[in-house]
This record gives sequence, C-alpha cells and structure tokens, in this order.
Amino acid sequence: MLTRDLLHDYQNESNEFIKSNKRCALWALMGAGKTATSLTSIADLVYDLDVRRVLIVAPLRVCVSTWPKEITSWLHTYHLDFVVACGPNCDGPAARHAAIRRDATVTIINRENVEWLVENYPDKAWKWDMVVWDESSGLKNHQSKRWKAMRRVSGRINRFVQLTGTPSPNGLLDLWAPIYLLDGGERLGKNITAFRSRWFERSYNGFDWTAKAHTKAEIEQRIADLVKVVESYDGLPETVYNPVEIDMPPRVAAQYKEFVRESLLELPEGEITAMSAGVLANKLLQFCGGWLYDADRKAHRVHDLKIDALKELADTATSPLLVAYNYQHELAALQKAFPKAVTLDKNESTIERWNAGKIPMLFVHPASAGHGLNMQHGGHNMVWYSLPWSLELYQQTNARLARQGQKNVVFLHHLVLRGTIDEYVLQVLKEKAATQASLIEAVKRLASVATKS
Repeated sequence: MLTRDLLHDYQNESNEFIKSNKRCALWALMGAGKTATSLTSIADLVYDLDVRRVLIVAPLRVCVSTWPKEITSWLHTYHLDFVVACGPNCDGPAARHAAIRRDATVTIINRENVEWLVENYPDKAWKWDMVVWDESSGLKNHQSKRWKAMRRVSGRINRFVQLTGTPSPNGLLDLWAPIYLLDGGERLGKNITAFRSRWFERSYNGFDWTAKAHTKAEIEQRIADLVKVVESYDGLPETVYNPVEIDMPPRVAAQYKEFVRESLLELPEGEITAMSAGVLANKLLQFCGGWLYDADRKAHRVHDLKIDALKELADTATSPLLVAYNYQHELAALQKAFPKAVTLDKNESTIERWNAGKIPMLFVHPASAGHGLNMQHGGHNMVWYSLPWSLELYQQTNARLARQGQKNVVFLHHLVLRGTIDEYVLQVLKEKAATQASLIEAVKRLASVATKS
C-alpha cells in the first residue's frame, strides 16, 4: 500500500491550496496525480471535521476504476467509506438510490447522472457539503443540463474543487462557465454575454469569437487566487513525437485533390459529396484513414496506406502498441488487419491485462481513453492512426502513457499522409490551436492549393 510520504512536493502544495480555498481549481498536467492529491485533501478535511460528505463527479470509466483504486491504494485514504453510484454494478435509478442511501462519506457518480442526482436530491435533501469535479472541462458549456444542475445546488456546497489538465481545450471562452460555479460570476462576469463583450470580438465568419490582445493576461490575473497551476513536475517521462509520413500513389493523390477541389468524389460504388467546408474537413480526415462514409452511412474503401504503415510499425515494435482511431470504419479495418489485437471496452480486466503487458496491440477511441485511465505500465508506444479534431482528447489520450509511473520514453507515432489535411491537423494540435475555425481555414487553404495544381 502506498504511503503519504510518496506524494511529491507539488502534490503537498496543491493539497494545502485546496484545504485553504473552499472553492478552487487545480489545473495540473495530465498524469500529475490530481486524484491522489484531492483524495489527500478529502481525508484531511474529513479528519478535521470540516467536511462530512463528499460527492465526486467524473467520467464513467474513471468513476468505476480510477477513483476506487486510488482510494484503496493509499494508506492515508484507505479508511474512507465510499460508494460508486453508477456503472455496471449500479445500473438504473433504483440501484443508484440504494447506493446513495448507504450514506457513505464519499459518493462517486458519473457526470451524465448529475442532473438526475440534483432532481432527486434537491434543496434540503442534498447531503454533500463538498464536491470534487474531475475534468472540469465537462462544465465548459453553460447551456448544458449538468452545468445548470450544478448551479442550482451551488449554494448548498461549502467546498467545490475542480480538477483538470485541460482548463480551456477550445480557447479562453471555455473558462467562464466553470469559474462561474466557483465564484458566482465575481471575477469573469455575471453572464456569458458580459464576458464575451468585455474580452472577445466576433470572428470574421460571424460564428466564432476571437480573444482581444489583453484578454489572456487579464483573465489569468483575475482568477489567479482561485486556481493552483502545476505546469511541470518531476516524474513526467520524456515524450518523442514521431511523424510517420506516407506518400500517396498517383491514383489516391488524384482522388484526394479532386475531392478537395470539387467537394465531390466519384467512386465505383457511387458519389461522396460534402455540402459545406466543415463536412468536407471531416470527409477528408476519413479519406486519410482509408475509408469514406456516403450519405447512407455506408463505408467505402479508398486505400490501405495507413494499415500498411501500421503493419510495418508492428513488425519492428519492441513493446505493445496503443493505437488510437476516430471512426468506426477504421476500427473495423484495423480489427480485420490485426485479428489478434484487442479493443478497449468497459471490462476493467482489459486495462489490467494491458498494464500486465499481455496485450501486444490495443485499439482505443480518444473519447473512451481520454480521461483518467492509468495505462502507463503496459507500454510506451502510441500510434495515432487518425487524429481527432480536439486538443483536449488528443492531450488526454497521450497522457494515458505519458504520466507518473512510466519508466520509458513515450513515443507518439502519427500516421500522416503527405500533402493532406493530416499535416494541418497535426500542426494545429502541436500549436494548441485546434478550433472549428482553424479546421475550416485548413480546408480553404487545401482547396486553393488543389485548384492551382
């Protein structure tokens, strides 16, 4: 069992910050041990009788695996009485009610059930005087039901802690909603309209917002007392980015250019069309993966270039490969090409087998592997078969391997088709500038090049 003296200095400092600030956020690099840090704070506050009951809200997979394991892994948190009010062992309202009636010190529930929880335990029935929200980027949408539910009970929460490694995955606009739940609009404005008007300008397309020159510095100054930032720490493994560049044969290159130029591609089985720049961008990403969906959601194969490149990587790999995909047709193609590989599912034993080194190749979707999973013991090679247009999912998925406990250099292999949208996606992800506007701009640039060639 792990002992408290194993906590890093920055974790102890973060613990003191949480205990000293009733409503606060911990922004720490992914893999920095936010779970252990916040559990230490919970244990201390419960011991001091400052807190009676704690609600932990997290992504579902993290609820049923990461939090329970962390609680029972540390000597100073092992005594905490907890219940998981979600997942396969607590399916349905009756089971959730039964779990909550146990009146445990710590209740763990997934964020999709927050609205249900508030509706069923409103006002005086609300029993949790401390809330820890794991991955507060899930609160960035002020129009979501979960955000409105948390605002409803905010006044009944004495302590509110938000945890994340990606506080503003789509830009500074994402900060208003979670910060509002901490301070009621004191620092960034009482409503989103005032926040936008003060610090942003309408983009040229009329749909997006662009931060003014002074915005970042002013917002950081205003929220500095609410936020503990951990930007670096000992124990984070070295990460090496390895773009695996793939040349397209003339036939495939011609098809790609035609699709970019015309927003239409003639295939033997029929036509593939894109009615807008946004649709075309996603279709081009599909093309790069080797398959295209038509209007009836039927997948059409256009090439096997990335499958072949992955085979070459697998032949030379000296450790297991974690392979990230984005589309279901890609998964089907991968499973066919690598029949002995395993796909990440909801079975906890899959993660255990991976960490034991018993799975040579594991397929994961960023949305399923993007938060909280500890996979650093099973390998140190990740292959991005196709890239997501989400900085948050990209960073979070990388952090499944690049985190504390990883004993090797982490290699991130990106399968990239030369001269395609793959290159633009990788560039903006590295620059941390992935937005819908930049995606559409990439398509416009590609179309301009295709027209001239």
